[in-house]
Amino acid sequence: MTSKQRAYLKGLAMTIEPIFQLGKASLTPENTKAINEALEARELIKINVLQNCADNPKEIAVMIAERTHSQVVQVIGKKIVLYKPKTKIKKKSKDDIKTAKTNTKQQSKLSAKNKLKSTAKQQSKKNFKNKTQKDTEEGFKKEFKNKAKNAASKNNNNSRSMEAKNGSRKKSSRNYGGNI
Repeated sequence: MTSKQRAYLKGLAMTIEPIFQLGKASLTPENTKAINEALEARELIKINVLQNCADNPKEIAVMIAERTHSQVVQVIGKKIVLYKPKTKIKKKSKDDIKTAKTNTKQQSKLSAKNKLKSTAKQQSKKNFKNKTQKDTEEGFKKEFKNKAKNAASKNNNNSRSMEAKNGSRKKSSRNYGGNI
């Protein structure tokens, strides 16, 4: 353990309270077992050595570290700080492996279905967008054609009315027998 790591762990240990107390009986196998379980669960623990314990706290710290395969971070007065990184990996049984495989198969099936659904949704959105674009383009084309027809019909009506006016003048001049 480097000095920086030790300093960091000391800083963390300042805020935690001691979870074990070693007294008159000093270090027993039961204490060692409980300390080992606590180290596996928490990684960093603090132990308080009571005044009625006859053993030296530094010696106790070294014995606990050897028995639990941990490291002594610091011993200040009657307080001991120990650190043990989590290294125990749970072995998987055959049942766990089978359930994991079935879970992954089910998840892959679900993800495939979700992908199909999402692509179908995207495709339907594209189709709808294309359809609305086509509808608006066709609407513009129809509107343009209608305007063109209306303009052409107005032009035809204007020319007819001009012809009608001219024709009526001619008729009227004929009635009077002369040219106007």
